[in-house]
Amino acid sequence: MNDNQKRIVVEALRHSEVHLTELSSIASAADQRAIGFAGFSGVVATALLGFAELTPFPAISILGSFGLILGSIMAAQSTSPRSFHIPGHRWECWKEHVADNDDYYSVLISQAEENDIRITDNFASLDESASQFRNAMSVVVFTFLMTILIQAIGMLGTTTDQETEQSGESARPALSHVSNL
Repeated sequence: MNDNQKRIVVEALRHSEVHLTELSSIASAADQRAIGFAGFSGVVATALLGFAELTPFPAISILGSFGLILGSIMAAQSTSPRSFHIPGHRWECWKEHVADNDDYYSVLISQAEENDIRITDNFASLDESASQFRNAMSVVVFTFLMTILIQAIGMLGTTTDQETEQSGESARPALSHVSNL
């Protein structure tokens, strides 16, 4: 192996270690967003419960808050512990190379190849967590929008009924005045 190839091997291992480190950072940031979203969903659920009596359909607000709580739990579950590989190798990974008296650069190549497998596993784990979080977001957004839509329709119906009653009351005195003539 010439010097150029040796430099490439060292650089490949370094890049794979950096890749694993960055994936850990991405996973941590995704978990923080999911927990923040879960907390926000919980706050909105509390608001729906708190204002349920003021809405045209209190039962819908209560059901909507339960849907938001479910979505909040789903978002929090997307952050549950997962098998996620981190940079570096334990002694067990190196022991065999030492016992076999492997060439230094062959060992580095082996470790870089193992890192590639770890990176693929980490992507699969992140993809699964992202899918769970998307499902949680869908539940929260759908539940919230349906709750608001149903309440808005109820408020429009209440407003229309009140306008009809008011217009009927204002018409009665006018008619009673005409009948007195």
